[in-house]
Amino acid sequence: MGKNFVSNKFIVFFLKSYNNCVMFCVKNYLRMMPFLTKHRIKIIIAVLIIGIIFRYLVTLFGHNFDLDSYEIVGKIVTSGGNVYAETNRYNYGPIWSWIIGLFYSFGNLLGNPFFILRYGVTTILTFTDIAIAAFIGKKLSTKYALIFFINPISIIISGFHGQFDNLAILIAFISVLYISENSYKKIWGILLLGISLSVKHIFFLLPLWLAVKEKKLFYKLIVLTVPIIIFLLMFIPFWSKGGTGIIENVFMYKSFNNAPLWNIFIPDFLSSFISPMVFFVIGLAIIGLFFYKESRLKSFLLYLGAILVFSSAVTNQYLVIPVIFAIYFINPFTLLFILWATVKLLIDGAGLNINALANILPVRLFSYTPIVLIFSLGFIWTVVKLKNRNFRKIFNNYIKDTQVNKNITT
Repeated sequence: MGKNFVSNKFIVFFLKSYNNCVMFCVKNYLRMMPFLTKHRIKIIIAVLIIGIIFRYLVTLFGHNFDLDSYEIVGKIVTSGGNVYAETNRYNYGPIWSWIIGLFYSFGNLLGNPFFILRYGVTTILTFTDIAIAAFIGKKLSTKYALIFFINPISIIISGFHGQFDNLAILIAFISVLYISENSYKKIWGILLLGISLSVKHIFFLLPLWLAVKEKKLFYKLIVLTVPIIIFLLMFIPFWSKGGTGIIENVFMYKSFNNAPLWNIFIPDFLSSFISPMVFFVIGLAIIGLFFYKESRLKSFLLYLGAILVFSSAVTNQYLVIPVIFAIYFINPFTLLFILWATVKLLIDGAGLNINALANILPVRLFSYTPIVLIFSLGFIWTVVKLKNRNFRKIFNNYIKDTQVNKNITT
């Protein structure tokens, strides 16, 4: 549960300030659109400053279970222990534990390890968000980058919660850009995808999504296998003592196993003997094959959305995974998702835990099931739109070819 140490006055100040800052950025962006190249830097700097400030402001709301887990991991790593043998509260590849250990070691030198750990995590995740925004600005659009960096979901997860999904997303983002190249960068991209999995295995089926796009069998095989092999190799140094923990707490870990979407549509008799994880994997695989003709970058964005739609377990940090999708493929339902997810993070006991809001809002309306359902409608909207666009393109090409053939025959 969240440990909330702030007063109601601070909460009101925080919410009003965030709203005013966002409105300031939006108004100035719209006003400066005709002169965007001239004022672009000013807008970007303003958004950066506001986004960074609010990521640190939310730390004043305290911390939750995950930061306590990081402290346990930090102590184990700095003492030379094996995190997979000594705790069940670490469920990922080893890379994040090394980062936690680094912060905790530095904190020990300064005499306040938890303080350094807490703000070290916020700092690295803030810089990660900045890097993601930079790549969004370069490859998609500046406006999407600005919206991403100032969106409240990322601010709360990176600033307060301290979950590091964004670090895995950043590395996977770069890997997809590299894999799209027809040079040595493709190999680097494949290796980076393995590193992303070793940070947090969000993209465990992305190799399949990318492999079906490759024309050469060699690249199909290495895209499909090398990232998984890298992920598995990372555990070798820990296996002798931590093998059981790796299997139980990483490979077999199921989080809350609440399966919001599947619990609506899958009958109880079926879900009683088929795990939601099976439906999760099948759903992701089908969507990946369904969009095999899309660009790698667009497939990456679709994967971010599909993760939440089909997930067999959803907790607060999962809400940050599809944010880039929701911004890029913006529609009424993805906008509603951002609003609903934000309220969830504001009132949830493991979030900012603002009781004043929780007492006046219907809390059940902001549970994971309606949030995932809303987002799923936005995802379906996007899928239909993309397929209609592809159909129109095929139809128009057919009409053009028919006209050309007629002109040739005449």
